Amino acid sequence: MNNDKTGQNIKLWHNNYDDLCAYLSEKNCGICDIPDNAVNRNGKSLKLWVYEMKKACDGKSKYKLTDEQIGLLKDIGIDKLLSVTETVWYAHFNDLLSFYNENHHLNIPRSVLCSDGTKLLLWTRQQRGKYQKHTLSECHVNEFRKHDLM
Repeated sequence: MNNDKTGQNIKLWHNNYDDLCAYLSEKNCGICDIPDNAVNRNGKSLKLWVYEMKKACDGKSKYKLTDEQIGLLKDIGIDKLLSVTETVWYAHFNDLLSFYNENHHLNIPRSVLCSDGTKLLLWTRQQRGKYQKHTLSECHVNEFRKHDLM
């Protein structure tokens, strides 16, 4: 019985992988460019499946992948994807850049929201606090410096 379930899971994984590859080929796009509305043959989000597989590749998911599956995913560029946390960080950073470019200052009113509804002022204060405590990643510090925001 357990072997039947394992076999079904492997078949389902390969179906999802095949659907993803077909989508990437048909749309001539990369794995980082999958829109939210892209779906597999069962109507499930390809983007969500990709992010779940990224987490699995990073050992941060309930799913356990075989070496072959990890290799196939790496062949199509899954290792180029940012983590969900990084994706959110860069979305907030881009919101901060937009505010700065429009207003030419960083005196952010409390009412200004990021694209996901997070208060931009609070997020910015968190980044400043991390910077002062030397816990902001070097990558993130470099982003602030690159745009003269430090």
